[in-house]
Amino acid sequence: MTTKALSEHAFANDQLAFIKEHRRINPGLSIQEAKTDFAHFRRVIEESER
Repeated sequence: MTTKALSEHAFANDQLAFIKEHRRINPGLSIQEAKTDFAHFRRVIEESER
């Protein structure tokens, strides 16, 4: 699941805020899973900026 806030945190490159929101909306997932999702979002953003 994702939210507008997750996207905003990824665009701002704010990993801590991303993880907090990720854990709030996906309470069963680990911090490592949140970090992996953040890295994925950042790759997509960086590729779209090329």
